[in-house]
Amino acid sequence: MNSPDLVTRLHGKGISAHEFRFSFVDQTVGITVMSQKQPNPFISLRKNEIKNAYKRTPEDYEDTLFEAEDALHALEDAERPAKEALIEGQYIGLGYTSPAVRTLIPVPQQHWHFLSIDFDEGSATGPDLQYEGLRFVESEKLDTEDKQVLQKLLAELDTAESDTQDSEPFEGLGAKLWNDITLRFLKNEFVEVGGPSKKIKVSMDQLGLMNKTEAKPNVVFELLLKMEKDRKVSIEQKHQVSRLRGTLEAKFNLPGDPFQLEEQRGYVPNFKIIDDRNDADERAKSEATHVSHDDNIDYEGEVKDLESSDDSDDSVNQDDLNKDYDDENDPAGRYLREHDR
Repeated sequence: MNSPDLVTRLHGKGISAHEFRFSFVDQTVGITVMSQKQPNPFISLRKNEIKNAYKRTPEDYEDTLFEAEDALHALEDAERPAKEALIEGQYIGLGYTSPAVRTLIPVPQQHWHFLSIDFDEGSATGPDLQYEGLRFVESEKLDTEDKQVLQKLLAELDTAESDTQDSEPFEGLGAKLWNDITLRFLKNEFVEVGGPSKKIKVSMDQLGLMNKTEAKPNVVFELLLKMEKDRKVSIEQKHQVSRLRGTLEAKFNLPGDPFQLEEQRGYVPNFKIIDDRNDADERAKSEATHVSHDDNIDYEGEVKDLESSDDSDDSVNQDDLNKDYDDENDPAGRYLREHDR
């Protein structure tokens, strides 16, 4: 079977992003009625469905509100292990690179490290990355032939991606010499590459600093961290340094050697390295302000909301709380009809 046919077949038999997330939900989440554990009626819904049901539930239905909150938290808690399973290769995601390009591909394992996944919509986005219509299959359930075809296809995609990355316009940085370059390591495996003219943000993978098998920083990255901390990188590590030298020379096309070998310090970079992965979080904490309650503000007209994030649905006015919710033909309405008090 050729690659396109296999990807189409696996995509068809795969589970949706919501189903994939649900497989990592804590199955003990539920409610206790007369000392008996009962399933949470919201737990199988998507997050946006739970939020809508919550907003339309009257405030005196406290048990129902608590159930909706528990279900939402359970889904949110499941998203981290679900993503980790993709990063570790336990599951394979397949989807379209954009709505306009209707070609299915398997998502390269290392991409999950840089992607934000919308499990409700079955999409994932990241820097210069986009996938739609995602479905997932478990790696261990694939037969040997299917695994070999997928591995070959992923290798081809990786080669094509590397060719594209090698042509990245680092020349636009305006650097003439290596000491014009600054590599600032950011959180989530990104690097800010700075020069006299501008700064660009790239993934660590684009600079050859990621272990693609394990989707984590590699030994070459550890060497740069040692250099940043003025710890000696000895001649015994010349092979790793040589590998990094080749990558940097291909990217920046600058004269001279990006490293120099000193007797006391070992390999020393001719460019600046800054490890800023944790400092951004510390700055955010130090700049955070506490807003105290203001007695001069009337808070009584506010409508409760499950969360205040940007992805929450439209606000609800007071009239919505006066509706006859038993007539709503949705999960909240059905629940209220079945548990009419």
